Amino acid sequence: MRFLVLADRWAHKPWDPRERKHQGHTHVRRKGKKKKKNTEEKKDVIFLLPRPPYRPTAPTARFTVRPPVPRTRPPASLRPLPVRPPQSHEPARPPASLRPLPGSPCIYATLRPAHSPRPLVLTRRGAKDIGYFRIIINFVAFAVCYSNRALFAILYFFSFVLDGVDGWFARKFNQASTFGAVLDMVTDRVSTACLLALLSQFYRPGLVFLILLGLDITSHWFQMYSSFLSGKTSHKDVKHTGNWLLKLYYGYRPFMAFCCVSCEVLYIILFLFADEKSTSLLSVCRGVLNHSPLVGLVFVSTLVGWAVKQVTNVIQMKTAADACVVYDLKRGK
Repeated sequence: MRFLVLADRWAHKPWDPRERKHQGHTHVRRKGKKKKKNTEEKKDVIFLLPRPPYRPTAPTARFTVRPPVPRTRPPASLRPLPVRPPQSHEPARPPASLRPLPGSPCIYATLRPAHSPRPLVLTRRGAKDIGYFRIIINFVAFAVCYSNRALFAILYFFSFVLDGVDGWFARKFNQASTFGAVLDMVTDRVSTACLLALLSQFYRPGLVFLILLGLDITSHWFQMYSSFLSGKTSHKDVKHTGNWLLKLYYGYRPFMAFCCVSCEVLYIILFLFADEKSTSLLSVCRGVLNHSPLVGLVFVSTLVGWAVKQVTNVIQMKTAADACVVYDLKRGK
């Protein structure tokens, strides 16, 4: 076993391990000149202890060298959030060769850069142009309704199809606006009201079509005003309504489209089959069913969608009226 000398009793200078001489378990050191033979030699007392394992880095160092502490990464919850430069969503300016002339209609084009989360629209008007075009088509359709019924039916149905295209265009190119939504709804209500007014002149009793006209306008007006009082951005937001049919109507677009298309197509069929000789509504309905199997099938399917839409209008009016009453009670408290 290896040993290490810890102390030297009579040493006057730091102990050097190179001067060590092993004589058993003692270390003898002579100092000064040689003395007489009879003089007793002084011997150093040695304390021997086990030596720790050999470390080649610093075997005689008087201080402890600690290994470097590894740097650990803090958890994700304590790390600072990365600072990202703000991204601008302003539309990029097209080159001069692609810019429209002042006062000319703009081409509907979009750019989608890799870093942009949504399309950058380069149009100035976009979906509003379709709404204005619908109004012009309705004016032309009702201007020729008495002279050319087939042209009226084509123009009216085309205007109704543009209503769906207008909404899709606004959502697709991020051009949805409050003015556009109100313009579409007013155009729909006015065109339907005018067609119902025409049907009330062709059929007896005409009060049926006038009641349908009033129900359509009243239910949508109540729904719009109750949504405004509730702070909602759209009258189609019926998440807090307890009626399942109203949620299905506004929450599932294909179902809503089926009901609306059925209602308008039914009115167009009744307008095309209106006869001056027979003004009875029931007799005309029987004549439509007996006309051909295809026309009869279309008439029955549209009749089902029309009935569902009228029930939805009644529920919508009742729910919106209750919301207005609740608002008045809360304001009175």
